[in-house]
This record gives sequence, C-alpha cells and structure tokens, in this order.
Amino acid sequence: MLRVTIEEGDAPTQECDVIVTWQSMGVYGWGGGLAKGHAGERRVRPGDHLLLPLAGSSGPRHVLIMGIDLADLGYKDLRDLALRALDVLSRELRRARTVVMTVYGAGLGLDDTVCFRMLLQGVAAAETDGAIPRSLQAVRFVDGDAARVRRLSLLLGGTLESAVPSGYRQHVEQLAQELAEKGQPTAHGLLVVFVAMPFDEELDDHYTLGIATVVHELGCLCTRMDEQAYAGHVVEEIKRRIGESRLVIADITGNNPNVYLEIGYAWGIGKPVVLIRRRTSDPAFDVAGHKCVVFPNVSALRGLLKRELSALLKQSGDEVQP
Repeated sequence: MLRVTIEEGDAPTQECDVIVTWQSMGVYGWGGGLAKGHAGERRVRPGDHLLLPLAGSSGPRHVLIMGIDLADLGYKDLRDLALRALDVLSRELRRARTVVMTVYGAGLGLDDTVCFRMLLQGVAAAETDGAIPRSLQAVRFVDGDAARVRRLSLLLGGTLESAVPSGYRQHVEQLAQELAEKGQPTAHGLLVVFVAMPFDEELDDHYTLGIATVVHELGCLCTRMDEQAYAGHVVEEIKRRIGESRLVIADITGNNPNVYLEIGYAWGIGKPVVLIRRRTSDPAFDVAGHKCVVFPNVSALRGLLKRELSALLKQSGDEVQP
C-alpha cells in the first residue's frame, strides 16, 4: 500500500526522487528558489508542467513545477493539483519511489485542514486510477509549521510516520460526499471565518489550538494570511478575504498595528468582528465599546470563544454544528 505521511521539515532539502512545487505568472510556491534556479525565466502556464533534473543536488533529484492560476485557486484545484502531479510522474518519471509535496494553499488564505484533505483525496484518486509511478512507495508531505503538522497528522492516524489507515478511502469518499451536499467549501459554500492576527510564532497556539479548533467544531472554514502569501498584493488579498468571510476574529494580543487596520476595514464594510486578547496584554486603543474575549490561556480561549461564536451565528440565523 502507498504510504502517505506528514512531517515537519524544510521541503527543498529533503532527499527524494522529486519535489512538487507550483508556479503562477512567474511566482513560485515553496521551494521556489530551487525551482527558479533551474527553470530560469521560463513561465509555466496554468494546466502545464515542467519536470527538471537537479544535477548534483544532495536533496531532491528532480523538481516538478505545476502551472496554476493563483488568483482563482480553490479547494477543488488542490485535489486536481495532487492528482495531476502524480499522473505526470506516472508517465515521465516512472521509477520515482518517493514524492515530496507540502500543504499547498495553507499560506494563501485557505483553511489548511480542508487543503490537506483535498490533497489526500487527490492522492487517493491517483492511486485508485493507477495514475502513479509504478515504483512509487511514498508521498511525503513536508511542512515547516510544527503546530500545523501536529494537527494534520491526526488525519493520518495520529502519528507523523503512520501509513495511510485502512479507512483512508472511505474517509476521502465521505469527505467528497459531504462537500457535494454542502457545496464547494469556499465563500460560496461553507461559512468562512477570517482570522486577523500577527505573524508571531509565540501566538501560533492561539490559532492552531484555540481559534481553528473552535471554528472547525462549528462547521466553518478558518482562514488567515501568512506573512509570505501574495507578496506585493497582500493588502488587496486580505481585503478580498475579509469581504468573503461571514465574520472576523481579531487577536489584538501584542497590539500589532496591521491587525487594527484589518479590524477597521472589517468594521467599515459592516463585518462582525470578535476581538480576543490574552489577559496579560492591554489594548493599545480604546475598544471599551466593543466586546472583547479576554482569556488567561488557550484552554480557556476555546471555551469562551465557542460560546461567543455560537451565540453570534445563532443570532444571525446561521446553522451551528453540534
């Protein structure tokens, strides 16, 4: 059986037969420096691909560059990306035994849990269709965010090195059915909650163990923008994501000025905003007229935030999952 794992690490340095990255209008995803160094100025259009050998590399021996449309990237596109990449390798690199990918879309304002599930579905579909290299033994997802890896590893049986569980096919088939019933998991389907917070590793637990956990329990998508996402267009992309969201959760711990700007924009277009802050952090501006969830630790944040969001969604008439 094909092994699928997720682990923490630096993907471009991993020893493997091939790493898969993307390009959109000359902009590369993770491992872009490695890919650009060999592809030069060549553009890979959406739907096309470019497979290059990496001579003398102590890590990957090939890089597969997949052309995508970054401006219109959705969850279904991630499933198709994984399926298409493996299909290309089944024809052009048949002796590949190990393929390295990452959680594409996680830093582009999409819900990383749904991103990973859709990528898994693409891998499963490729295996079912026989659209994988004949020698392929493992697909390794490598991500530099330790908290994300810990959380997503639960989808693969709870350990970082676990093989795909026996219920894997049923899992992704059930997911596909749920998505078909609820609609495409974007702003036009499931409810989207946008999170405004600083790019600070010390606050990652607020998001991964607190905010995202609660939002998923309520049946919503949880999105935020990572620091490197949409370089040069990050402000417009943040505005678009806020505009598509049902509500905004803003973590004002540490008083990051960009977070306050996002709060102001959300208020300006009439989006509900839930303010949160750790008890030891006082707000920089007067927000006395706005309710703020003050919490001593992440465990308390989960309970307080779930009550606040449940009440807000119920008040607006949105369905809340049990």
